[in-house]
Amino acid sequence: MQKTVLHVSLAVGLLLGVNSWAKDYRTQTTEFFLIPTYINSTTLKFDHNAKVDLDGGFGLGFGFGYNFTKNLEGQIVLSGSSTNYTATAVDDKNKEHKIKEKMYTSSLNIQGNYNFMDDEFTPFIGGHIGVTYVDSGVTTGDYEHVCYWDPWWGYVCGPFSETYTTTEFSYGLEIGLRYDMRDGYGSISYGKNFINLGSNNGDDFDVFKFLIGMKF
Repeated sequence: MQKTVLHVSLAVGLLLGVNSWAKDYRTQTTEFFLIPTYINSTTLKFDHNAKVDLDGGFGLGFGFGYNFTKNLEGQIVLSGSSTNYTATAVDDKNKEHKIKEKMYTSSLNIQGNYNFMDDEFTPFIGGHIGVTYVDSGVTTGDYEHVCYWDPWWGYVCGPFSETYTTTEFSYGLEIGLRYDMRDGYGSISYGKNFINLGSNNGDDFDVFKFLIGMKF
C-alpha cells in the first residue's frame, strides 16, 4: 500500500513538474518575428462627394518582442503594405473623374499584448500606437533629378516625379490565438487599424495577421 501511494505521489509530482515546465515557454524570452498581413478592402468618403475605393492588399512586417511574464509582452514592429485603389474626384461642374493608383504605407509601432492563459495555447488581446507614412502614388506635378545605384545598370541619373505623401498618427486593437513551442511560436489575429486620413466615415482598416516567430 505504501509503495502504491509512493508511486502515485511520484507520478503526480512528475506530471505537475512537466506541466509547470511546459507552461513556462514565454517568461523572460526575447522574440524575433515576421508578420504576413492582409488588409481588407474598404471605401473612404470625403467632402464634396470624393471617395477612395481601396482594394484588398498584402503586407509584411517584422519586429522584436520581449515577454516580461507568461501574460505580458511588449513589441516593436516595422511593417509595410501596398494596395491598388480608385479615387473619385468631383469637379465644379459636378462631373466625376476616376484616378487609378497604387498606395504604399509603412508603419512603426509599439505594441503590447496580454495572453489570457499560461498554457502554450492561449487567446490574447493587443494594442499598438505609432506613426504611418502614406504615399498616395499621385504625382504633384513636380520633378526632381535623382542619381542612384541600379542593380542592373549601375550608377544612373534621371528625373523622378514627386507624389503626395503624409505621415500620420496611427493606432490599433487586435484579438487572436497564440501557440508556443520551446524555441518558436505562431499566432493568428484579427484587428482594426486606425490612421488619421481625414475621411468622413472613419479611417479604420480590417487587418488579418499571421505571425511566425522564434524565441531566444
